[in-house]
Amino acid sequence: MLSTSTYITTAGETPDMIAYNLWGDETLFHKLVEANPSIRGLAMLDGGLELVVPETPVRDTEVVPPWRQV
Repeated sequence: MLSTSTYITTAGETPDMIAYNLWGDETLFHKLVEANPSIRGLAMLDGGLELVVPETPVRDTEVVPPWRQV
């Protein structure tokens, strides 16, 4: 049996922000959306939503997105 983790949103959070906070990689936001179809298409989330957090392997990468490069 798989254990299920949950996350309670704060008003104004975005799926990519949550993915970054959970997994250190904002590009994994699609995993969060796949596990929570009710947030599909939402740019900002309301506070108090209980999201299912899927188990996601952490990527071992040193690639920095262009917008983070100094």
